[in-house]
Amino acid sequence: MQIEKKQVIDFYAGSISGEEALYFLEERDVDFIFYGPRERTMGSIDPQNEFGLVFEEKDTLIFAVDKGHK
Repeated sequence: MQIEKKQVIDFYAGSISGEEALYFLEERDVDFIFYGPRERTMGSIDPQNEFGLVFEEKDTLIFAVDKGHK
Protein backbone atom coordinates (compact mmCIF):
# COMPACT_ATOMS: atom_id res chain seq x y z
CA MET A 1 0.00 0.00 0.00
CA GLN A 2 1.28 3.44 -0.80
CA ILE A 3 2.51 5.39 2.21
CA GLU A 4 0.24 8.38 1.56
CA LYS A 5 -2.85 6.18 1.26
CA LYS A 6 -2.00 4.40 4.51
CA GLN A 7 -1.55 7.75 6.27
CA VAL A 8 -4.97 8.92 5.09
CA ILE A 9 -6.56 5.68 6.30
CA ASP A 10 -4.74 6.01 9.63
CA PHE A 11 -6.00 9.59 9.94
CA TYR A 12 -9.64 8.63 9.37
CA ALA A 13 -9.30 5.51 11.53
CA GLY A 14 -8.17 7.62 14.45
CA SER A 15 -5.13 5.39 14.87
CA ILE A 16 -2.74 8.34 15.11
CA SER A 17 -2.59 10.84 17.95
CA GLY A 18 -4.22 14.26 17.70
CA GLU A 19 -0.79 15.84 17.45
CA GLU A 20 0.21 13.49 14.62
CA ALA A 21 -3.09 14.21 12.84
CA LEU A 22 -2.50 17.96 12.99
CA TYR A 23 1.06 17.49 11.73
CA PHE A 24 -0.28 15.30 8.89
CA LEU A 25 -2.74 18.03 7.86
CA GLU A 26 -0.17 20.81 8.25
CA GLU A 27 2.43 19.05 6.11
CA ARG A 28 -0.09 18.70 3.31
CA ASP A 29 -1.50 22.22 3.74
CA VAL A 30 -5.01 20.79 4.11
CA ASP A 31 -7.79 23.39 4.38
CA PHE A 32 -10.83 21.11 4.48
CA ILE A 33 -11.67 17.59 5.62
CA PHE A 34 -14.30 15.68 3.65
CA TYR A 35 -16.20 13.24 5.84
CA GLY A 36 -18.73 11.07 4.04
CA PRO A 37 -19.93 7.48 4.12
CA ARG A 38 -16.63 6.01 2.89
CA GLU A 39 -14.59 7.94 5.46
CA ARG A 40 -16.90 6.75 8.26
CA THR A 41 -16.17 3.13 7.32
CA MET A 42 -12.44 3.70 7.86
CA GLY A 43 -12.66 4.18 11.58
CA SER A 44 -13.56 6.25 14.51
CA ILE A 45 -12.42 9.85 14.20
CA ASP A 46 -14.85 12.53 15.26
CA PRO A 47 -13.84 15.63 13.30
CA GLN A 48 -16.56 17.64 15.04
CA ASN A 49 -14.41 17.71 18.16
CA GLU A 50 -11.45 19.36 16.43
CA PHE A 51 -12.66 21.16 13.32
CA GLY A 52 -15.36 23.63 12.37
CA LEU A 53 -18.26 22.30 10.33
CA VAL A 54 -18.69 24.37 7.15
CA PHE A 55 -20.99 22.16 5.06
CA GLU A 56 -23.52 19.43 5.73
CA GLU A 57 -25.80 17.57 3.36
CA LYS A 58 -27.35 14.22 4.23
CA ASP A 59 -24.45 12.02 5.36
CA THR A 60 -21.65 14.22 4.03
CA LEU A 61 -19.83 16.75 6.19
CA ILE A 62 -17.00 19.13 5.36
CA PHE A 63 -14.86 20.62 8.10
CA ALA A 64 -12.46 23.55 7.97
CA VAL A 65 -9.00 22.97 9.35
CA ASP A 66 -8.18 25.72 11.84
CA LYS A 67 -4.97 27.29 10.60
CA GLY A 68 -4.49 28.63 14.15
CA HIS A 69 -3.23 25.16 15.08
CA LYS A 70 -0.17 25.76 12.93
